[in-house]
Amino acid sequence: MPDIAIELTSGTDPNPRPIEHKSCYAAHRTLGVWPTPSGNNEEQSTQCLARSNRIAEGVRLNNMAWNEALMGYRHIWLPSVGYPLVCWGLSHQQCYEVEKNAVSAFLPKMGFAATTSRAIIFGSKKFGGFGLTRLRNFQGVNQITLFFQQVRLSDSIGKMYQIGYAWYQHYCGTGFATLSQPSVPLLHAPIGWFTTLRTFLADSTNIAIDVAPSILRLLTSLCGGDTNLIESFCSLNWSTSQMNNLNYCRLYLQVETLAEISNTEGHSILPAAWQGRALPSRSTLLWPCQERPNSWTLWRKAIAQLFLHDSTIKGRNPRKLPLRSRLGKWLPSHLSPIHISEPTSPYSNT
Repeated sequence: MPDIAIELTSGTDPNPRPIEHKSCYAAHRTLGVWPTPSGNNEEQSTQCLARSNRIAEGVRLNNMAWNEALMGYRHIWLPSVGYPLVCWGLSHQQCYEVEKNAVSAFLPKMGFAATTSRAIIFGSKKFGGFGLTRLRNFQGVNQITLFFQQVRLSDSIGKMYQIGYAWYQHYCGTGFATLSQPSVPLLHAPIGWFTTLRTFLADSTNIAIDVAPSILRLLTSLCGGDTNLIESFCSLNWSTSQMNNLNYCRLYLQVETLAEISNTEGHSILPAAWQGRALPSRSTLLWPCQERPNSWTLWRKAIAQLFLHDSTIKGRNPRKLPLRSRLGKWLPSHLSPIHISEPTSPYSNT
């Protein structure tokens, strides 16, 4: 109904104004945080940088003792600049750009040269460093704290975190919990809160997050010799854009393992999976709404290189795609089959 217009008043202004359509890339201020539906954090970075530079300018223009400067850094600059990052994080490079001017302003007030090695300034006191907290560490520690607090409380916010983590895991498609093995590169992981947290965990030594099995669903093999698709794709060491396109194809087909794109006998790839046509899935899971991508040549190249007896993709008969290694019997915990193959038998492996 294009002729219908909705108007609302805002704040103390009694005049109604029409609701404006905003781009999903446009940031909206919410209690000091600047989120965007698209996950873009450029506006958040810009706002934090401006706030940081204002404080740094005040530090440069005023006299203060070293202990006052240290207190100002820890209890004024760091919370003021870093408090929104627990909800809408920045990359490590963005954190560096935000903090570098302020750190250079605070160091002379603390008795250090502005050019002092940052390894000394931010290094642990245990090893002779000064122990100043980096902005990215402040962000990461507060993200971990918030996640644990809310998930353990299991209140409304905690359940939102659980749902968000479940969707993140489902999108990534790995057989392991993404936060329990943060050092494993996932180039196709979506930008956003969990990827920022995962990057911090990966850069920290021996830090991982495990949650109760009831909170997070993990993939299981459907039959003997079954393989996780995403983990197999990662072994190709392809670029980020290629990994994103492969994951788009996987999400469109709504599959997670090799068995789901193979026939019931486990000896060949389904023609529909090869051609990029929707499969007759019986999954009860909720899947992201993924339009049909146009990367099926890349998809066929990856499938052929990883799983097929013949790795060529040009001129292939979609009904003759034998696997390099035949899959084994369907496991008792799964009904046979998940996808119906044509024209082979609809019964499970024997």
